Amino acid sequence: MLLSAGVSPALPFILLLDNGVVEGRPVRHGDVPQLAQAILLGRKSARAQYWLRRGRTEHASVPAFQQLAAELHALGAPRELVGRALEAARDECGHALLCYGMAQRHSGMPVAVGASPGWHIRGGDRSTRLSRIARESLYDGIIGEGNAAKRARGRRDAERDELTGRVENAIVVEESRHADLAKDLVHWAVREGASLAA
Repeated sequence: MLLSAGVSPALPFILLLDNGVVEGRPVRHGDVPQLAQAILLGRKSARAQYWLRRGRTEHASVPAFQQLAAELHALGAPRELVGRALEAARDECGHALLCYGMAQRHSGMPVAVGASPGWHIRGGDRSTRLSRIARESLYDGIIGEGNAAKRARGRRDAERDELTGRVENAIVVEESRHADLAKDLVHWAVREGASLAA
C-alpha cells in the first residue's frame, strides 16, 4: 500500500505526508517510498492514529535497512557497515512494535499489521549503486534519521506521560545512531567513487 501525499521536488528522496516529512529511511519501489500496512481495530482517536502512522514509517524502515545491508555487502563494503545496517533494521523493528503498542494503548484494541514492503538488490553499475546509497544516506539518514531523533528528543523532553517518554527516549538514542551510520556511509561511498549529484 502506497501512501504518498507528494514528493518534495527540492528533496526528491523525502516523502511528504500530512504536511510533514516522514521521518527515517523508507524502502522504495523505484524512487517511490513505501509504507507498511496497518489498521486500528479500536477507537480511532487522534493519538491512536498518530502512533499508528509513526509505527507504519518505522515498520517500513526495517526492509529499507535490510536492503541497504544487502546492497552494501554486494558492493564489498566493510563488514562493520553491513553489521550496523542490520542492527538498524532490528532497531526499527523495535520502534515499530513500540509505536504500534502506543497506538493500541490509545485505541483500546490491537493494531492489525500487514507485511513489510518488499525489497530487492537494485541494479546499475558500481558507480550508480554507490551514488544511490550516498544520496539515500544523505537524505534518509543524515536528514531523515537526524530529524527523527531531533523531533523525538523534543517530544521526549516535553512529555509528561512516563511510558511515552521512555518510548521517545528509545527512539532518540537509536535514530541518532542511524544518522551517524548514514554519515559513515556517505563518507565510505564517496571514497569509493559515489557522486551526491542527482
